[in-house]
Amino acid sequence: MVEDLVEIEYPTRKEKCKACNLRENCSQIVKGMGPLDADVIFIGDCPDKYADKHNEPFSEGSPHGDALDWVLEESGLKIDQVRMTYAVGCRPKPDHGLELPPPIPSVEVCRHWIFMEIDLITKKRKEKGKSNPAVIGIGTTAAYSLLNC
Repeated sequence: MVEDLVEIEYPTRKEKCKACNLRENCSQIVKGMGPLDADVIFIGDCPDKYADKHNEPFSEGSPHGDALDWVLEESGLKIDQVRMTYAVGCRPKPDHGLELPPPIPSVEVCRHWIFMEIDLITKKRKEKGKSNPAVIGIGTTAAYSLLNC
């Protein structure tokens, strides 16, 4: 029952998050995308302008999306086997047109969201008798979020 509550409340609570000032500058909080029993979870740093605009992590046409397409093609993974999300769900405000990494305090307050998502996927996989998903951090912010807990 608790797991069901987490699955229902997680996206809604994340959508309403205002724990740091990044929410003030982005058009929306980009939520994870893909099956809740995914074999692999790709965690990027934070949304770029494409993801922020389309509310889709690693969106088509973005450098991140193109890189993920290449990884999927080379690895033989199918898009329906992976979950895509970000260490920080809000896009940092660009500085003179340059995409910036999120500030460390924002990464730290967002960390619980990513672990909640990993826990939810792990529980869904266990219910189906599957092993834990592979978790792949892409970028320094994702690595920091996953390793500094």
